[in-house]
This record gives sequence, C-alpha cells and structure tokens, in this order.
Amino acid sequence: MARKVQMMVIRGLAFIIDLIVVFIPVQVICFLIFKNNFFLANFFGQILFIVYNMVMINIGQGKTVGKYFSGIRVFNEDSHKAYVKALREFCKLLYFISFPVGILFLGLSIVLTLVTGRSLHDYVGGSTVILDKEYEHIFAEHHERTD
Repeated sequence: MARKVQMMVIRGLAFIIDLIVVFIPVQVICFLIFKNNFFLANFFGQILFIVYNMVMINIGQGKTVGKYFSGIRVFNEDSHKAYVKALREFCKLLYFISFPVGILFLGLSIVLTLVTGRSLHDYVGGSTVILDKEYEHIFAEHHERTD
C-alpha cells in the first residue's frame, strides 16, 4: 500500500507541474482570446491540455513535462498503438466535467489508484505509470531476450 501511495503522490506532483507549466498558461491565453465567453475559453483550454498530453505521451517516450521532472512515465505493452495512448489521455476529459460528475470520476480514479495502483484513465488505455528506473529494468530485460 505504501508503494501505491508513493506513486500517487509522485503522479500528483507530475500533474501539478503540468498544470503550472502548460494548463494555466493555455487557459490564460484562451481567456484572452475568448474574452466574453468563459465556457468556450475553458473548453478549449481543457481540449488543448488533453492534446498536449496525447502528443507528449506519444512522442515523449511516455512522458509529459511533469512526468519528466518527476521521474515517471506511462508504460504500455502495446506502446506502438498510438490510438490506445490517445484514448487514455482523452479519458482525462472526464475529470474536467463540471461538479459533481467530474468530482465523481476524480474520486473513483483516486480510489482505484490507492487500491490497484492504476487510475481510471490507465485502465481505459491499458497502461500503467512506472518509475523511470523500472522502465530501464524492463527495457534491459527485453533487450537481453531479443539478443
């Protein structure tokens, strides 16, 4: 259980870094563009944040900026299937749905993470989040088997 809590804290820190570095600046830009339409600005900011996550997970070796600085990455056995990674990130839109539905999905995801070590969007995408050193071990084992 301690490992699951530790990973949840690390994942939370990675998310906070992504919020500060990407989400908040994107939201500010969207609010400047859509001055009088809060809903549209908020919606586009959220969509752009999800697109950022999709792109970074696919081209950044399973890492966003936050995951990079936190030393974690998304790992999926079917890593060559970009649509699976995209589905995982698209599922995160559920957390942005307004109160109380978004809170329900967020709460479910937190409980899943504490019990199983995987969030709701991990299950949807068939992935898990691991430490970089765990990935290096998996990669080394795989490389040894293929030689």
